[in-house]
Amino acid sequence: MKWITELARKERGAITILVAVGAPAMIGMAAFAVETSNWYMQAAELQRVADAAATAGAIEYVKDNGCNLQAQVVPCYQAAKAYAVVNGVPASSTTVAVISSPTGDGNLAVQVTLTKNIPLILSRVLSSNTSVNLSASAYTEIKSLAPPCVEALSATGTPDVKVTGNVTLTGCSLWAKSNATGSSQSTAAVALTGNSTMAANVYTPGSLYVGGSSAFTGKKYSVTQAAVSDFVGARSAVTSALGSNLTAVQALTGPTVSNPTSNSQTWTGSSGSCSMTVTGPQSYASITISAGTCSPFIVTFVGNITVGNRAGTHNAAMIVTGNVSINFQPATDTFNGYIDLSGQTGGCFGLGSQATPGVTGSCAASSTSGTYSIATGNGSYASISLIQGAGSLVIGPGTFWSGGDVQLTGGGTVSWNPSGTGTDTTKIAGNLSLGTGSYTFGAGAYKVKSSFAFPSSGGCNNTSSSGSLTFNGSATASSLITVGATGNNAGLCLGSTGNSGTYAYSTTSTTFILAQAPTVHATGSGTHSLVAPCTQTAATTCASSLTGSGIAGLLMAIPQSDAETLNLPSDNSGTMTLGGMLYGKAATLNLQGNASNSGCFGFIVSTAVLSGTASFATCSTLQGIALGLALVQ
Repeated sequence: MKWITELARKERGAITILVAVGAPAMIGMAAFAVETSNWYMQAAELQRVADAAATAGAIEYVKDNGCNLQAQVVPCYQAAKAYAVVNGVPASSTTVAVISSPTGDGNLAVQVTLTKNIPLILSRVLSSNTSVNLSASAYTEIKSLAPPCVEALSATGTPDVKVTGNVTLTGCSLWAKSNATGSSQSTAAVALTGNSTMAANVYTPGSLYVGGSSAFTGKKYSVTQAAVSDFVGARSAVTSALGSNLTAVQALTGPTVSNPTSNSQTWTGSSGSCSMTVTGPQSYASITISAGTCSPFIVTFVGNITVGNRAGTHNAAMIVTGNVSINFQPATDTFNGYIDLSGQTGGCFGLGSQATPGVTGSCAASSTSGTYSIATGNGSYASISLIQGAGSLVIGPGTFWSGGDVQLTGGGTVSWNPSGTGTDTTKIAGNLSLGTGSYTFGAGAYKVKSSFAFPSSGGCNNTSSSGSLTFNGSATASSLITVGATGNNAGLCLGSTGNSGTYAYSTTSTTFILAQAPTVHATGSGTHSLVAPCTQTAATTCASSLTGSGIAGLLMAIPQSDAETLNLPSDNSGTMTLGGMLYGKAATLNLQGNASNSGCFGFIVSTAVLSGTASFATCSTLQGIALGLALVQ
């Protein structure tokens, strides 16, 4: 039995030795298991921080309309790094970059890479290392949103956009800033009702309601409110045009001109003497010209002419009656009183025109510019600078400054700087009223203190009228028209409400800066076309107030605080062709009738109701920064 006892003692000793030898390894393995679990937890947390930091950077990218890739201190980088720091990762261990999205879909992405040093504690028994480095990388893709044809900026509208008609938006989208999340047409951010059909994508942080017989074939994306930005209002050229430029037009006064008190003239055509030339400089107290027995009687002014304000009740500086053609060769001509052409039955009257010797009735605009200043009359004529008759009116290039109303309602053809280069200026310290004639305005800056109406023979709601209005700008020479009037039946008024009219208006390469919402009719026969200046990439060729602004596609703009309703057209019928952008940050758009686009087009308003038949397409040059974090629903 002794040997048994001895064997047992030896085995116990062996076990003790084995335990003594194997204990450190067992402890190390246990420590490694615990350490590995900690690493996994730390790595998972680091990945979570990287994911969130990339999203924070992308949101800031959208909010700030981009990210300067050369400046790591800009907000989109700071936002990502700040999130990492708050979550325990030093800024020095955070790398932020804007890269091409790894998805290969052509979009950008904000990429964040984090590194973190984790000290070894228990597992140091198996390694001489005192720490281990962990890293995590994440990216958030920045979706390129389709540029907006309609953008509504109300943050709480219910709805921001309501579509009740047939709407087709091609190559563009509908943006709504509202965060309303309701499930009815009166509580959702965007509502499609009635018989509406829409094939565009919708981008909004709120909800989309589709009801009735409406059909929605696009996609709805969730975006941040910051992504639905007022990229037009952010441009300094817009705020300048809506601020200082508009204020300056509303403060327009008449020109200061001399007033000769002697040397009144009366010239009458007679047989054998149906033309005359007056060589300046000359000063006259007043001039009266009548055709007499001539048809026409041709009078040509050469040089600088100054005409005063006649005494008596008529108070006109110049009166023209009968079939008379008057040519003012380009110079500096001033009238301290109004020009009365109401009795002119034929011929023409041209400021800055060039007579063609031997050609009866010649009155074509000269290519040489001049300066023409007209004051107003007295008494009942105290607000009038020029009244047109049945003869043709020609205003050549240069500067035209009227102290009061210009009434071009006599029915004669009007050619106002028809071949303008965009550098000419017209200032009217009153109303500009157009009748039922044919009116052509060349490129340039037109500043109208009060209202601009075509046709005005029956007011803005005339139901039976005719005539044509053309602003014939181009991509290299555009027009900027500022209208300063506010109040009822004021501002810009185009067209009539009647279907019997034969009027037409066509404004190409023209921007309107308005103090209040326009009245734009589209009924009657003829063309009804409004097209903005030029492509956004050619901003330097647009009107001076918009040069370099990046929003050369602007068509109409009203003050950012104007909360009126923009009825376009103002009748619930008619057809319009539009091109450019209509901007009214606080306004409500009511798009009715039939409307289609020419070139790029878009609306930026507070809320919108689309109740007619509308077909619009846009292009990338008009979109501004159209980026967002889009999650399809």
